[in-house]
Amino acid sequence: MATKEFPLIRDAVPEDISEIQELIMQLAIQEGLPEHVHCTDEQLIKALFEGGDTPLGKPCVFVKVVEHPSGPERIAAFTLFWYDFPTWSGKHGIYIEDICVREELRGQGFGSYLMSHLAQICVNSGFSRLAWWVKNSNTTAIGFYERMNANIMDHFTVRHLEGEGLHELAKGIQ
Repeated sequence: MATKEFPLIRDAVPEDISEIQELIMQLAIQEGLPEHVHCTDEQLIKALFEGGDTPLGKPCVFVKVVEHPSGPERIAAFTLFWYDFPTWSGKHGIYIEDICVREELRGQGFGSYLMSHLAQICVNSGFSRLAWWVKNSNTTAIGFYERMNANIMDHFTVRHLEGEGLHELAKGIQ
């Protein structure tokens, strides 16, 4: 059986930012939350290429893009991730924040291609895991991850502290 040929996966460059933003909005629309997207091109450029507001002044988040195979767009898909450190394993891992494939290209293997690429980085680097969250209502994504034999970690509950709650907690430890 012949292996499907995929275009190049590469690191994002500043010229990709507008298309990455477009894909971020596609993902937010798919999840019914477009009003929650506040990230600007300038913020992405700063975080990905200049180090953002990190204590070391170095980028701590990374984006890989899949070049578009034929369209006028440059990017077919992207993933934004960072390196984490699962303390129980004592080895680094990769945490995926987002993975998004252009709507018209979904179901053609681009998501699997990106996941495989990140898994290869983990294996080649001796990392212990590849981790991400998925909304319980995103049955398409859940099916995609189940076909990869991804472990379901339903004994954890994700919590976020944002906005006023974050500021209130910060006041309490001064």
